[in-house]
Amino acid sequence: MLNNVVYRYCPVCGQEYEAGQIQNFTHQCSHCGFNLYENANTTASGVIISDNQLLLIKRAHNPKIDCWDFPGGFVEPKEHPERAVVREIKEELSVDSEVERLFGVYGPTEYLYQNKLRYNCDLYYLIKLKNTQLSPGDDAKAFRWFNKSELEELDKIAFESQVPLVKDICQQLLV
Repeated sequence: MLNNVVYRYCPVCGQEYEAGQIQNFTHQCSHCGFNLYENANTTASGVIISDNQLLLIKRAHNPKIDCWDFPGGFVEPKEHPERAVVREIKEELSVDSEVERLFGVYGPTEYLYQNKLRYNCDLYYLIKLKNTQLSPGDDAKAFRWFNKSELEELDKIAFESQVPLVKDICQQLLV
């Protein structure tokens, strides 16, 4: 059963929320007045192009195991998104990289984790690899380079919100 995340207790005073205290993505405690906002999580992922092909990873874990995805992941609380994408690429592909520029912002992405529905705001950066010796690690089971025609027929993309991203990449970056 799919559920949105719902908190039962105020994280400040521990008072149980009453039914009327939960409105959409805001929980307001009637005891201490604290407002808990359920904001979208931020992700940072890499758009890596070489020889007119796009690099994707095959997800090693749920959600969306065995689907093709962009290397990347969640931005930690005190981490700049550009540092996060470089860190994630190192973890997933065992290679150093650098950010060339922001490619685009996409979302909201529905992200089902442990049977709870969350939402992400996804930042995609154009990335330059410092070398080509790639090795899947961490959350990546495998990696593969895709040409434009393969991307246009790709049916196992991890998240529906990536479909417009792939179209934008095909139109703007690939011949």
